[in-house]
Parts: sequence; C-alpha cells; structure tokens
Amino acid sequence: MDYSLMNDTTHIDEAAGASFFTSSMTVECEAQYSELGEEQFTVTPSTVVLNPPIRNEATVTVLGSFKAAQPFQTGWSKLKLSNSSYFSVVPAKGMLPSRRGFPLKVKCSQRIKRNTHAVLEIYTENSKQDVLINVIVKRQ
Repeated sequence: MDYSLMNDTTHIDEAAGASFFTSSMTVECEAQYSELGEEQFTVTPSTVVLNPPIRNEATVTVLGSFKAAQPFQTGWSKLKLSNSSYFSVVPAKGMLPSRRGFPLKVKCSQRIKRNTHAVLEIYTENSKQDVLINVIVKRQ
C-alpha cells in the first residue's frame, strides 16, 4: 500500500521524482510557530483540496508550542452520517510532540461521486483547530 505525502504546498522535482516543501512553506510555519502561545498549535494548510480519483489524499502539518507532548484527537463536522465512511485521517488520535511539526494524512474515498466538503477538527486539551476539506471530483 503506497501513501503520498503530497498536498498543495508540496512540490515535485520532476527529474529526480522527489517531493519537498517549498522554502516559503517552511518560513510560514516558523513564523506561525513564533506567534503561538505556550499551549497553542496551528495547522498548515488550513484548507485542503482533494480531486478523486486522481488525488485523494493530502498531508496536514500540526505545529505546537507545547512545553511537553500533548494528547490530541480528531473529528469531523458538517459530515452526514452516510458520508462518514468516505473520509479518514491517520493518525486520528495520539500525542503531538513538543515544539515540532507533526503530519496528519487526510484521505477521501475514490468512490465519492460528487463535490462535497467537510471540516476536520483537531483537538488538544486546551485548543481546537479546523481544516476545511474540499472534494472536487475529476471527471475522466
């Protein structure tokens, strides 16, 4: 099973086939980190666009200013019960490391037939951040 870590902020070196974050993305994360309070976190990007069946996954980076690792969990809002099996996030819960970025993989099913959106909610003990997930189905 192959997993992709590509999203809107990832660039691909066509010659070597390697993917990487741009320097502007790194600078943006560092700037956001310096503005955070002691028990806050930020999520980059705040909006993800998925285009199944071609591109059905993306990576969201959670960056916290915690002095110690913090537990987190995720949930979905604005998601009808019948659509809940179409979206997933890995890991869905766990520990966010202190003062480091932590990747979450957001994925939608390739079986989605129409455009939709959902909100991924990321919770810690003292804070919550939302990531808007837009799904735009590519017709083949």
